[in-house]
Amino acid sequence: MTGSSSTSFVGLDNFQRAFQDEHFRNAVVLTLVFTVLSSLVGQNTLGGSLTIAAWVVPEIVAGFLLYAFFRDEGTLNAVLDWAHLPSQDWLYSAPIIAVSLANVWRGTAFSMLIYSAALAEVPREITEAAEVDGAGGWRRLWHITCR
Repeated sequence: MTGSSSTSFVGLDNFQRAFQDEHFRNAVVLTLVFTVLSSLVGQNTLGGSLTIAAWVVPEIVAGFLLYAFFRDEGTLNAVLDWAHLPSQDWLYSAPIIAVSLANVWRGTAFSMLIYSAALAEVPREITEAAEVDGAGGWRRLWHITCR
């Protein structure tokens, strides 16, 4: 009879045979190399660097664009010249205005996404009930949407 009725305890013999096998040792080494290169070096180090780059690059591009907008020969002064208004060196004469406008440009889209998500969460049933009860647009905005 073969199978489970004629079993014998071999202890650690299978492990000993596996570690003596050259192919098994090669597979273990390749697995370790793959894990270190792929997980530790590749995904964590490179992935972290790319994530930081994804945050930094748009800021750098926005900085260059806004520099081109605010400099002496920039777009803003060209528009002012077209309107026959005096141009000015925005980055030196009014830096807080330049920085504030740059921050508005950079943050507007994100703010609109947040507001849009918040407005989407206002239950339609409450707004409809207030409308049926006679609440006007401003009252619904103030007492339901803004609260």
